[in-house]
Amino acid sequence: MYTLKSQLNITIDKWVDLVNKYSLNILLKKPSSESWSLGQVIMHIDTETNFYITQIETCLYSIENSHESMTDDAKTMFGQNSFPPVKIKRDDSLSQHYPQPESLDDLYSRMKILKKKLNSLVVKIETNNPKGKTRHPGLGYFNAKQWLQFSEMHMRHHLKQKDRIETELNLY
Repeated sequence: MYTLKSQLNITIDKWVDLVNKYSLNILLKKPSSESWSLGQVIMHIDTETNFYITQIETCLYSIENSHESMTDDAKTMFGQNSFPPVKIKRDDSLSQHYPQPESLDDLYSRMKILKKKLNSLVVKIETNNPKGKTRHPGLGYFNAKQWLQFSEMHMRHHLKQKDRIETELNLY
């Protein structure tokens, strides 16, 4: 059985491997004008995961909101350790929100830094047993460990998007 730390590393390594697999030109290609490129997906993962890391760090050193809870939808997600198996449609303007990456080195560096930060936080969570919680914009309140799990679930959820983009670009 996988631990959260091992699953986190397996998932983030899939994103690191993607950066090593393709040229920058491939990572910049979009299947359509409404779609994200693989590079934009990686940039999204970096931005969102850094937000989650900020939440984890806040939870580590606070007892605020410790009695608050997550929504029923979040409880289902955490119980299944997965996002719902549906394509989440967001505002089309958000597809322009994430910039294209500037270089392979930048993408690789971003993913390696995320991995290092997240692994460091695993240790802090295991040794501190933090009680604080912060609010997710749509899913209620998470503690540090839940934010960490959510980070992994989010990265894993986007692997489905990665597969769709690779298929649409005939990269297999």
